[in-house]
Amino acid sequence: MVSESLVPGASVLAVGRRYGVNPNQLYAWRRQFSSGEEAMFDGRQAAPGFTPMIVGDPPPQAEAKAGTIEVAVGRIVVRVDGLVDAASLYQVLDVIRRLG
Repeated sequence: MVSESLVPGASVLAVGRRYGVNPNQLYAWRRQFSSGEEAMFDGRQAAPGFTPMIVGDPPPQAEAKAGTIEVAVGRIVVRVDGLVDAASLYQVLDVIRRLG
């Protein structure tokens, strides 16, 4: 990201948005790089530089299987059958936690 943001005509804001990084953070990394701050690796100092990065395809998702989840907290019992997305289940469990 720093390398890309240093290309003449590049927009730090656009580069940061493309990678989901706050532009202030990217500016800080640029300052660190241009000032020559040294990084520490295993107790040794290393001069700043760039390491190539290759982004590949994400690993395949595990196959979702239908089933039943039953959560009992006191007198409250929640039974979920089939496939449920994690965010929805989290919301339900959060409410139970607050009630329990």
